[in-house]
Amino acid sequence: MSKPAKLSGGRFQQADYSIGRYAARPPSGTTLEDVMHPEYFQNELNALKPGMLINVLSDDFALDCDVRVLTVTKTTAKVRLIRLYQEAEAPKVESGDVTDALVTWGGPNHKWRVIHNGTVIEHGFSTQEEAEAAAARYRAALKG
Repeated sequence: MSKPAKLSGGRFQQADYSIGRYAARPPSGTTLEDVMHPEYFQNELNALKPGMLINVLSDDFALDCDVRVLTVTKTTAKVRLIRLYQEAEAPKVESGDVTDALVTWGGPNHKWRVIHNGTVIEHGFSTQEEAEAAAARYRAALKG
């Protein structure tokens, strides 16, 4: 029998006192089956009370769900799935095009620089080619 994964470290923090909400940030690769296992929240049982809501969002954003705490014992916490985000069922929305980053000369202090929407992103490049390469990296980051 394999041991179930357990939430540990600084990945469990109180989100809101008034309604008993918590936020859990499990590591990438955590599955819904892991979270629903009664021993998953074993390291956090002192903070849990029946009726609390736990928002679960993994580091890679693949797992995004809300669970309600139903019962808490000395070693387990039974939870119910309230909401689960599934990419396949999500509405498809087209994102708008991002305006282009520009490379300009900023004078002897800034030298060559990258500007996006009037804000200097990076500056101090010795050559225009270095600034163009930085602008290309910035464009790639904007497109995800």
